[in-house]
Amino acid sequence: MKRTAEWFLYITSLFPLYILILVQNFSVAGFDKHIKHFWGIGSVIGSNLLNRNVIHSIVMWLVLLLIIISLISQRLISCQYNKLIVKNMQDTTRPEIKIKQQNLDRVDTMSYVGTYIVPLLTIDINNLRTVVVNVLLLIFLGKFYVMNGQIFINPLFNIGGFSIYRAGDIYIITKNDIDVISDAISRKKDVFSKEIMQNLFLMRVS
Repeated sequence: MKRTAEWFLYITSLFPLYILILVQNFSVAGFDKHIKHFWGIGSVIGSNLLNRNVIHSIVMWLVLLLIIISLISQRLISCQYNKLIVKNMQDTTRPEIKIKQQNLDRVDTMSYVGTYIVPLLTIDINNLRTVVVNVLLLIFLGKFYVMNGQIFINPLFNIGGFSIYRAGDIYIITKNDIDVISDAISRKKDVFSKEIMQNLFLMRVS
């Protein structure tokens, strides 16, 4: 179950790649002629999802599915975050997270985007060999991502308005600024949290 969840987080971490592939390969031929008609816009969308090139159609449908899954995942995390304070106030046995103020650092996800996501935009989704090679590359990257415990590196969190911080071997997903969390910790204010995976927590300051 843990490995499955880690692979799921890896899949959602490629959300920017899915968007870029969709935009890069979306054909707008004839769009200007039919923009005033709903069925015209629909035909343009249909021509992209039901392309004569079977490989193109399969990839576009798959990318669209992955985008939807990623957005649903982001929505679920946001819902859990919004309910965090209420649930923790009702649970008097909630575990406390011990975090030292001086150990709180922001996790950088920009290097992940630049190193792994941007280079993959060379994918030619009309060429089976290129698609297979890049899919294998993504699988290998996912293996390293999971084995090295890099599940906290996920640009989708940032897109959803979350920041990711590291406190020793603990990683925190929150919409609070680092100064707010540091101040709450130093002043011993209520800091509510929920562990969504080993050493990965949603955290919110009341």
